[in-house]
Amino acid sequence: MKRKTTFWSKDEYEFDKLLYINGQSKEIIYQTSLDNAFETFCFLKNIAQFVKSKKVLDTISNDYSDKTDFYQFATIHNNEIMHLKWFDLMINDKLTISHDIAFETTLIKKNGQTLPLGKFPHWNKRNKKLPKYREFNLKARAYKYMANQIIKNAI
Repeated sequence: MKRKTTFWSKDEYEFDKLLYINGQSKEIIYQTSLDNAFETFCFLKNIAQFVKSKKVLDTISNDYSDKTDFYQFATIHNNEIMHLKWFDLMINDKLTISHDIAFETTLIKKNGQTLPLGKFPHWNKRNKKLPKYREFNLKARAYKYMANQIIKNAI
């Protein structure tokens, strides 16, 4: 299993380590080696539970420009922890899952097909007030889905 990202450049980079970190302090919360499918499955399941914890839910009212905690994926590149907003997880030759965090929504594509885990909040035509923890509920569902696809297709 491999992971690709661009780091906002034209070049693609492949990695075998995936981290989930506190974005402010760069403290590693969870980490996995993508060579081990079961370890990666457990990593994503743990993150799915973690994003619904009180510690993470308390970050919702914080402004990201402030010096507050926020959590996201990262990898080690040139001996430095690099934040990731999007990446492609190639589980096998026939299955690639693209993960992207944008506008408080987690986007998942499986082999080019978009999975309906949620819509962009600004597409809300009725101007309904969205649930406070919507972003974290979508992330939890997305990470559970990714974990289940890994265990189902990699082993």
